Amino acid sequence: MASPPVACSEADDYLRLHGHVPPAPKSPTFHPPPSLQPPASIKSGNENGGARTSLPPLQVHDSTAENARPPHTQGRAKMEAGEAAGALLFVFAVAAAVAAAVATGAVNFTYPATVGSAGPPPSSPGGGQWGAWLEAWAWVRSSAVAPALQAAVWACMVMSVMLVVEATYNCAVSIGVKLLGWKPEHRFKWEPLAGDGEEEKGDASAAAYPMVMVQIPMYNELEVYKLSIGAACELKWPKERLIVQVLDDSTDPSIKNLVEKECESWASKGVNVKYATRIDHKGFKAGALKKGMEWDYAKQCEYIALFDADYQPEPDFLLRTVPFLMHNSNVALVQARWVFVNDRASLLTRIQKTFLDYHFKVEQEAGSATFAFFSFNGTAGVWRRHAIDDAGGWKDRTTVEDMDLAVRATLKG
Repeated sequence: MASPPVACSEADDYLRLHGHVPPAPKSPTFHPPPSLQPPASIKSGNENGGARTSLPPLQVHDSTAENARPPHTQGRAKMEAGEAAGALLFVFAVAAAVAAAVATGAVNFTYPATVGSAGPPPSSPGGGQWGAWLEAWAWVRSSAVAPALQAAVWACMVMSVMLVVEATYNCAVSIGVKLLGWKPEHRFKWEPLAGDGEEEKGDASAAAYPMVMVQIPMYNELEVYKLSIGAACELKWPKERLIVQVLDDSTDPSIKNLVEKECESWASKGVNVKYATRIDHKGFKAGALKKGMEWDYAKQCEYIALFDADYQPEPDFLLRTVPFLMHNSNVALVQARWVFVNDRASLLTRIQKTFLDYHFKVEQEAGSATFAFFSFNGTAGVWRRHAIDDAGGWKDRTTVEDMDLAVRATLKG
């Protein structure tokens, strides 16, 4: 997918001065299936306590780092990724060696008396004060430390068994869905909006579109802020029915200035962009989202779409997801699948892609097909605003605000 915004000289100068290389951001690619059902997973609730379904997965975007970056930065980006992986391995090796040395030294120092040693054993009266301390430590270790560690080991074993059982169950359900053609008992209604596909939309057609607010939280996102803001501002939706809210928690004044100018640039083109900052950064992302919901214009929006700062939605993202919420009053969240555009850049990105594919193709598929817990991924999702309010809103007590909100919404049914 081509990047919507055009690079500006100020950002380029800043990149050259600070030596930053823009990473390839996340991007979903939507391909409509023959049934016109958008490839999104839906979380909903009904009178039976909740129902969930999963539609066909999105096609993986074929963009790579070579398409997303200029040629002169490709080698450098791969080199940096390799250096980072090597540095992590080196730190891990050093830490393991130090831990082994400390453990060996502690054992030898705690039990210095061996066969042929002239000194008395720690427990003997000749050990003096040092022997008394060693005896006390041995008693504490045998009566408190060892039982606590043993209990922790058993707890870890139980949780490991639970994870294995869960993974096996999820894989079995996913295989059943794929190979046996299992289908959910209930498929949610989806119809294109009035006027969808027309080049020009009049006032009557635009009135059929609900008010939607797109929230983009940011924190010193120099490399990707233009991509995410530009992609959000180019979403296919009547301009008078769309608000793009940029929640900038950047601490670098120069980056804040660039982000604000980018918002002003799109506002001059007729896009309703709201640039919002905070004095403090309490709650991090959750705090920014919570503060963004308190604005008067946010309370006028019926649906809230959330994108991470490195996320590039396709132009028809809202056209594919919002109709589920409009035509199904018991649907609270529409979660789309997303992919990395540079998933083949290095070994690390390939590993990340594997974990992401497992989450969407196995965990989310199993949870959706069996009407079990269905999580929000923190990006590429559209919430019904009153569902967020009913669940208690965003809580800044945790850094996993997406899972926290999903759990509370599930408990609300």
